[in-house]
Amino acid sequence: MAKILVIDDVEAQRAHALKVLVGHEVVVAKNWSEGAEAIEKGGWDIVLTDLSMPAERAGQGDKGLRYLGEPTPYGFALALLALKSGVAKVAIVSNGQGEDGNHHAHPIFWAADDLDGVIIPGRLWAFTGYRCPHMNEKSLPGVEGPYLIKDWAKVLSVVVA
Repeated sequence: MAKILVIDDVEAQRAHALKVLVGHEVVVAKNWSEGAEAIEKGGWDIVLTDLSMPAERAGQGDKGLRYLGEPTPYGFALALLALKSGVAKVAIVSNGQGEDGNHHAHPIFWAADDLDGVIIPGRLWAFTGYRCPHMNEKSLPGVEGPYLIKDWAKVLSVVVA
């Protein structure tokens, strides 16, 4: 049984992770602040983090406030923080669906597609863009229409293989 931290700003993604990562101790965090705090507390075997989450006030100077709520690639920093903290296996997961359904609405997310796959053998993976394992859920509470849910179980199966 692995101790897994899943960091994702979308409630449906976090709920699905809790549902499918059975047989493991799974804790979820909803943003940069919660994720970084959990990582710093330690004890994780695996960290699975969303690539993009809304920018927070934490750590920003006054000029940084213009980014508040904007899609921000916190997943890169969270992954590096996890590795620095001694987490054995880390994955950055981005299913290619932003607010407008277009993963490539921001240049950093388009560029992240080139990282898809193994980054550091046995330690760091990226599952990005439309190559990310996902399932098309047709009915989720509070979500209109089909929504791409990350296939956390498939991601985990690659990470622990």
